[in-house]
Amino acid sequence: MTTAESVPSTPRGQYSRESIAASTDQLEFLIDTAPATGFDIDYVESLEEALRRMHARFRIHRARDLDAAESERQLPPELVETQDRLREEHTALLGHLDRLIRSVPSMADRPHDDNEVFILRVRELIAILRRHLAEEDRLLYLALWHDTGGEAG
Repeated sequence: MTTAESVPSTPRGQYSRESIAASTDQLEFLIDTAPATGFDIDYVESLEEALRRMHARFRIHRARDLDAAESERQLPPELVETQDRLREEHTALLGHLDRLIRSVPSMADRPHDDNEVFILRVRELIAILRRHLAEEDRLLYLALWHDTGGEAG
């Protein structure tokens, strides 16, 4: 499990964003290579490890985002609502990850149809995470654009 002590010193949020993207890619690879005949114990353990890694990294991302909220300068009013919505999504995303982590150990004993539903839920998580990170990037770029004058000038 990743701890704060094991996080290398990088610009705020950079480590967690890159590692979330890497974890997402790894999780997608695992899902894309899922056994067609059902999940075995080794596959389930790999999935659980990947989900736990993602959970730890997303907790770091959330914590850094909350820390940044304390010290960041004001966003333009038109971006505050988006920022608040994205911050609220962190809790929902962690809950989604929690549910997947709790259900993955039983997947080796479940019928193939249940495995397929689980795969769809992981794909849904991956899509939501990628959209969420893209929206955070967009918010950052809009804030920088506004800080540098935007269209004013």
